[in-house]
Amino acid sequence: MNDAVSIILFNTVMKYTSSKNVVINWKTPVDIISNFFSLGFNSLFIGIIFGLLSSYILKTFRVFSKNPVSESMMIFCMGYLSYVTSEIAGYSGIITLLTSGVVMAHYTWYNLSPQGKQSSFIVFQFLGYAIEAFVFSYLGLTFFSYVEEVWSPHLFFLELGIIVVGRGLGTVGLMAVMSCLGARRSVTLKE
Repeated sequence: MNDAVSIILFNTVMKYTSSKNVVINWKTPVDIISNFFSLGFNSLFIGIIFGLLSSYILKTFRVFSKNPVSESMMIFCMGYLSYVTSEIAGYSGIITLLTSGVVMAHYTWYNLSPQGKQSSFIVFQFLGYAIEAFVFSYLGLTFFSYVEEVWSPHLFFLELGIIVVGRGLGTVGLMAVMSCLGARRSVTLKE
């Protein structure tokens, strides 16, 4: 949820600041919050629609479930279509893709043939591993392109401090709430 909220908040602020006539007044936080919820809700809605649509297509039209390759391709295409639709509409494609994937895992998975289940699992495991390796290597290589940029150590340490304090307060606060609700520690340490 941290990533989803961060992406939606980033897209909301970028959408708000991309206009030329930015006027900051008392109404600005209300606009940002309403855009945040609109962007999040619409992204989730598009993902749910495409996830349910893929489930319906694979259940109704059995021509798509005769071959494990076509089943895997159908799942891939529906995920990609959800992403593209959301981006074209101006919403968060990442959140839509995540939602579509969750819905497809709950509903579309059961409409696949046994061979389709196995092959789609292998195909998407491979794609996920390959793309993750590419992203990390790309990020590692692009780090050196920012060597000439001006960095602010004060801003860096300020952000680091805010993150550490926020995480600490969130953890301690959650533990306090759980203890007030009667949750007990279930882990015991052996001597």
